[in-house]
Amino acid sequence: MTPLIAWAIAGLGVTQIVGWGSTYYLLTVMGPPIGSDLGLPPEFVALGQSLMLVTSGLLGPWAGRIMDRRGARPVMTAGSLVSAAGLGLLALAPGPVVYMAACLMIGISGAMVLYPAAFTALTQLDPARARRNITLLTLPGGLASTVFWPLGALLLESMGWREVCLVYAALNLLICLPLHALVAASRNRDGTIGSGAPAAEVEGLPQEARPRAFLLMATMLALQSLATVGLFNQILTFLTGLGHPAELAIRFAMLFGVSQVSARVFEMVFGNRYDVAVTGVVACAGLVAAMLALALSAHVPAAGYVFAALLGASNGLITIVQGALTVSLFGSRGYGARIGSISAVRAVTAAVAPVLFAAVLARIGPWGLVVFCVIVSMAVFQVMVLLFRHVRRHAPSPVGNDGGGLP
Repeated sequence: MTPLIAWAIAGLGVTQIVGWGSTYYLLTVMGPPIGSDLGLPPEFVALGQSLMLVTSGLLGPWAGRIMDRRGARPVMTAGSLVSAAGLGLLALAPGPVVYMAACLMIGISGAMVLYPAAFTALTQLDPARARRNITLLTLPGGLASTVFWPLGALLLESMGWREVCLVYAALNLLICLPLHALVAASRNRDGTIGSGAPAAEVEGLPQEARPRAFLLMATMLALQSLATVGLFNQILTFLTGLGHPAELAIRFAMLFGVSQVSARVFEMVFGNRYDVAVTGVVACAGLVAAMLALALSAHVPAAGYVFAALLGASNGLITIVQGALTVSLFGSRGYGARIGSISAVRAVTAAVAPVLFAAVLARIGPWGLVVFCVIVSMAVFQVMVLLFRHVRRHAPSPVGNDGGGLP
């Protein structure tokens, strides 16, 4: 690994912790005091979160196309400014209209600075080793909730939520903006990235095989997002409905984070031995196993911990699959727009998931939701297997190495 790549991974790792923690996870801690101060019902506060997700996803292809043309640096530095502006606007919000406008602005910044943008930045710098570099980036990125949930709670003990939002805005300005300017590269007039020699491109599947590969990959990731986001949103009500004590959800959440990072460490160490599509199959199989363990947990409480561990590991690997398999299947040229399009599909299902899962839980109860989760997870696995077979059928030569991609 060159010093340039090492600095890029380290710098983007810091910006991902701050970016995710100050935007995506913001309302987890700040939502109740914001709702109380502004007189907003919890459903309206949650709608702000959905607006962030949908906006970030739908603008992903736009941000990706700009990064493909001009490099990641101008987009990510501008995104830091938009994040800070959105948080500053939120701190000044007198009511629901400005609250939603701030959430919209924060959502715009998400398309410019979070994982898809960071994955694009690393892929532009070193396409051949994108899989390894993306895996390394997700290790610190997975710590965002671990850092910002307790940080937010601690800050709220000594200041109001508006002051916390201003602190978060300052972090985006003083930490993320200069780091994005330093470690992300811009595209030169001759088409090269940064100041070094042109990086060798990854070719991906033949052109005629790409439409079906995109459809299968987008479907798999959309269904996986539906299952995990919907389940997380209803986890407390869900677990208590199955007969588990409320405090068990907290222990499950802790185990989820540990297993998510552990799975990524395993991928980092052993991932160069097999194709990234294999990682996708394993991750989706883990999702099915997690849902089956969840069903068993009502009668065997220890199975609940197996559920949390498997779900965390599966989710941790899927993040890597999203970034690395996109390079493997479609090549490094136009990567920003491609991963932006895939992220847009995931964002739509993530926004729908809380409402859908709440409706299923209300109408047919926790056991009905268990069955629903098992069915969705099996669909995720089946689609991933179809994608795996499609890749094997159309790959020009055997795959699987540090590049994580097809020649």
